[in-house]
Amino acid sequence: METATVSISFEEYTRLKEIEKKFMAGTSVTVKYIADKLGLTTAAIFMNPCYQPNFGAGFAKGSTRTWPRYVVDEWLAIPLKERKKMYKEFLSRNQQAA
Repeated sequence: METATVSISFEEYTRLKEIEKKFMAGTSVTVKYIADKLGLTTAAIFMNPCYQPNFGAGFAKGSTRTWPRYVVDEWLAIPLKERKKMYKEFLSRNQQAA
């Protein structure tokens, strides 16, 4: 089997590394991962939906509180203040729909 060396730009390398990070490392994580990452208890995470992606809804249909690691990491990258604002809007929309 022959091997070849290919040169790509740094921008393309960075783009491909992001794809790898999101899709190849598809490890599912739970509330425990979030708690460990934030230095909180799992009870504190359960009581505050702002710490959970999609405010506690699981990623896959029928899934309860499990998400791909990249989803949790991207969610936690949003400032807590912004997530709380999003949660208030989420509650408001759900109350209007009911």
